[in-house]
Amino acid sequence: MDIEFSFRHKLNDVEAKKRVKKLIAEQSKIYQDYVKCFESILQADGSWVLKCKVLGFSLSGKIEFRPGEVRAIGDLPMLLKVFLKKVREKVEKEINALLE
Repeated sequence: MDIEFSFRHKLNDVEAKKRVKKLIAEQSKIYQDYVKCFESILQADGSWVLKCKVLGFSLSGKIEFRPGEVRAIGDLPMLLKVFLKKVREKVEKEINALLE
């Protein structure tokens, strides 16, 4: 695990999942020229496993939904770690606005 986010919220689980799913769909469209082979797999525990290729690099991660919290964890290839700070800032901004 190279990147981890945890976001507190006051939404019910259904609404939190709905908003996160919408954000992922929106971001996939915005970055469609860079993100390929996007795959989202719903797990038995209600979490989502995400897989994609960004500029040819394979990325994977998991989004977990807990009462009052959304947690995202993922792995980044070594060459993309230089963008970790930018990625973290963007994700935190988008998710915090989404879960208000």
